[in-house]
Amino acid sequence: MAAPATLYNEGARRRQDRFDTRRLADRIAERLAEFEGAQCVVRVAVSQVFPNCPRYVHPMQRNGLSDYAPRTGHVPPVPAWKRFEMFRDVLPAGDPARDSG
Repeated sequence: MAAPATLYNEGARRRQDRFDTRRLADRIAERLAEFEGAQCVVRVAVSQVFPNCPRYVHPMQRNGLSDYAPRTGHVPPVPAWKRFEMFRDVLPAGDPARDSG
C-alpha cells in the first residue's frame, strides 16, 4: 500500500504544503481516550515536506465545528454515505449506521 501524502492548508496566509508520510494506527486505550468518539488514532511520521503553489489556495476562516464532529455532550448524525449498502458490512461493530435503515 502506498504511503499517504497529506496536504496542509493555512488559508489565512495562502500557504499549502504537501507532506509525504508513513501512517501508524494506534488502538491503545489511553490514546483513544484523548479524542471523544475515536475508534482509532492515526499518527503519521513525516518523511518529506514540499511547498505547493498557492495559486488555488483560497482564503479560509473557521466558522465552528462540523455537526458530524464528535464532542462531549453531542451525538453526531449518521452521515448519508454510511447508509449505502456497499459500506454496511465494513462499518465497525457499534457504529450507529450499521443497524440503521
